[in-house]
Amino acid sequence: MSSPYPDSGTGARTPRRGRGWAIFAFALLGLVLGLVAGALVGLGLGLLWAQSGPPAREDGLAIVFLFMPFGAIVGALLGAILLGRRAARRGRPDARG
Repeated sequence: MSSPYPDSGTGARTPRRGRGWAIFAFALLGLVLGLVAGALVGLGLGLLWAQSGPPAREDGLAIVFLFMPFGAIVGALLGAILLGRRAARRGRPDARG
């Protein structure tokens, strides 16, 4: 397996070209997948919260306008950061996985 850092002859190690696009693509994928997963987790938590107390008319509004967006935002940020970091580490000599 060849090194992702070809030696330029000067002793300096430079990364391969086009690597930034792969990191961007994985971060974008993580953003989309995290958005969907976070919204589903927020929906589930909102439904659990609504079932824990007496029924109220505002429960549906709280689920849709509070839990789902918060879960989607957190999931999108975490997904983008985690997959972006994973793509950035992939192929480095000291990477573990």
